[in-house]
Amino acid sequence: MVLTIALIVTLTASAAAAAPAMGDYSDLGYQVYSCFGDSISAGFGLADYVSGEKWRHVEGSYPVMVADALGVKQYNSFSLSGMRTVEMRMFLEDDYYGDKVTNHVMYYFVEDTDHTAECIEKERKMFRDGIRNSDLISLQLGFNDVWFTMLGTAQMLGRGEVYTGVDDAQDAFADSVDQLGFGKALKDAIDTLETIVGLPTLLPTIILSGVQAKQQYFENYETIVDEIYELNPDITIAAIGYYNPVKTLRLGRSQGLLDLDFGQMNDYLKELELDHENFYYVPVEETESRFDVTHDFDMHPTEKGHVYLAQQMLKTLPKNANPLPPVMPGAPDLPDGIDTICTAFTDINTMEWYHNAVHYVLQNQIMSGTTTTTFSPDMSVTRGMMAQMIYAMEGRPATAPSASFRDVPSTMYYASAAAFVSANGIMTGYDGNSFGPEDSLTREQLATVLRSYADYKNKQTTKTQDLSSFADASSVSFWAKDAVAWAVASGLMAGRDGGRLAPQDPIRRCEVAQMVMNFNTVL
Repeated sequence: MVLTIALIVTLTASAAAAAPAMGDYSDLGYQVYSCFGDSISAGFGLADYVSGEKWRHVEGSYPVMVADALGVKQYNSFSLSGMRTVEMRMFLEDDYYGDKVTNHVMYYFVEDTDHTAECIEKERKMFRDGIRNSDLISLQLGFNDVWFTMLGTAQMLGRGEVYTGVDDAQDAFADSVDQLGFGKALKDAIDTLETIVGLPTLLPTIILSGVQAKQQYFENYETIVDEIYELNPDITIAAIGYYNPVKTLRLGRSQGLLDLDFGQMNDYLKELELDHENFYYVPVEETESRFDVTHDFDMHPTEKGHVYLAQQMLKTLPKNANPLPPVMPGAPDLPDGIDTICTAFTDINTMEWYHNAVHYVLQNQIMSGTTTTTFSPDMSVTRGMMAQMIYAMEGRPATAPSASFRDVPSTMYYASAAAFVSANGIMTGYDGNSFGPEDSLTREQLATVLRSYADYKNKQTTKTQDLSSFADASSVSFWAKDAVAWAVASGLMAGRDGGRLAPQDPIRRCEVAQMVMNFNTVL
């Protein structure tokens, strides 16, 4: 929520207070949580917020506190400062093109131009996959719908542009202004401004644009909810309500500015809750804003306000009635026919068992194609490739040591990765100070590597299973038996056709994708 005056005030982020413990809500059973929202959920104004850095997990923001309390395996931030239901709907619908505020005005009010139609089109897939692959999302949208539309209209009028779709007739203004919840007091104030400033048409036009934006908000929000449930019928939606950031401001009588407006929007979310089984309204009327504390017209929540928002969401969430199923080898969890990431490669069959795993490693940039159009799912994986995958899963740390193996030139793509896995005991080199980066990795070797990586990540490494049910169990090397038994027991590795482990066969790229996904989502 970036409101009118806040846009022209220089904000100074206060020092971040230590985030209080929210308690342990892991028993609710949510595994993947994605937050869709504006600058409130993006953490605008908090010490950890970085202007212009998208999808950041801002410490002290309410979604991050919720994710920590739930103990989710993955948290996705899909919040953008200034985002409205208009832009969210554009992310979800190919044939919805937003309005003139999206395409021509929004960039005046936010840190970047990622609200334009062209930028939104590039990231639609990410938003949709976030919904498909989550069992919980929160929606925190609507604060900006009226304000930014009115600001956009003012900008366009100031430049002499025609704002189509806005009825600026004087006789419509008196009847329409009440729809915003401002009441007679605001109309009287505007009438006074018109008299003093001499703008008989401009102000009504701006106000009427807000009226129409609010009407569009109701349509957009319901459409967004419908689109979300179409992508993921079992998902739980936490609809964050609205607080009045300037409730202490009064315009006549005892009515706080905007009280009726946000109250009406909260009532609308309550109605949606009655119509949807997995939709939950989160009341947040008592959120403390920076305006409450500083009176500098910053309408965003304080650190205390974020704590309150997190607590309200956690108190509202039910136990997960539709938990994501464990990701086991060969069990696709993505609907067929909708995966544009995989269909970009001509050799990926989206009906094959490895489809969702390949999608996962591509989406998370753990693996990439062997060319721009091929993934090569049956190609053998080398030690250098595997080192690079682990390095990618660790976020490619810049502090990785320089490679010191005689067969790893510093110019090779896996140089830092080989040094990283060696330095941390995840993969070891050979005698003679060599790493063997081009050697094919066998299935039993990969089990050993992943067990070492699990040790490094402080994951469980104690599970075991009798391998005698596999026809070739005796062919597992003695040094790899414990690792293979652990990988099978943990759901990371399954046998090939014919009930064989094939421990000394080269591991294929599609198999590695499956095991890596299982490592990150099951272990």
